[in-house]
Amino acid sequence: MKLMKTAVLATVTLGLSVSAHAQVEMKEDPGRSAYRILYLEIEDGKWDRFEEIAKIMNEISVEAGQKPATIMHMNSGDWPVMVMIPMEGGMAEMDYSISPTGAAWRNAGIKKLGSKEELEALDKEMGELIASSTSELGHTHAPK
Repeated sequence: MKLMKTAVLATVTLGLSVSAHAQVEMKEDPGRSAYRILYLEIEDGKWDRFEEIAKIMNEISVEAGQKPATIMHMNSGDWPVMVMIPMEGGMAEMDYSISPTGAAWRNAGIKKLGSKEELEALDKEMGELIASSTSELGHTHAPK
């Protein structure tokens, strides 16, 4: 009987807390910036070409009105390269198979390179330069 009272009390309490949460207003965080973080190991002897393609991809980002990726040469850790790619649409970009910013980037890439096939070929070549990789998502907050 005591267990039953506890279960009923927990259910009522949970119901009240859900109601209280439903009344909270959603609020954007304009100081928050989201990033896709790539950790990479580049194939031996392929660094120069990796940098060339990364430069082209950053130019495409700028032409699409987006921030370019930041490439970091790591001095510690398991990965020699870290790439921070801004997610202009925030984590909501994960809700799309192709987000609005991703579509804008692709359209700018097609315009810059001349065709969808050229953009796909460049993307494929970039993939072939990467020996191994992993990725993560993260965000920053502006100082308050």
